[in-house]
Amino acid sequence: MSKHTPGPWSVGGPTEYAFQLSIEPSIGVVFGGGEEVQANARLIAAAPEMLEALDNAADALDSDNPDIQLRAAIVARAAITKVKGEA
Repeated sequence: MSKHTPGPWSVGGPTEYAFQLSIEPSIGVVFGGGEEVQANARLIAAAPEMLEALDNAADALDSDNPDIQLRAAIVARAAITKVKGEA
């Protein structure tokens, strides 16, 4: 399996009909207008953070170490915040 383009990915400002995704070395575009399209763009842009959060959550489930569990919670909350547009 090939690796994805490393993050961070971000959502740029809207044009008339699209939100730009900054994913280097190329740019992705989510077409459409309104809040739903912006939310979709944020969700896509948060993919690298969500993958990291899932990796950490899997480690936390296999561990009794509170530091590993805390790290998993912090990374998960950061990914959720980015998806919700609160970052």
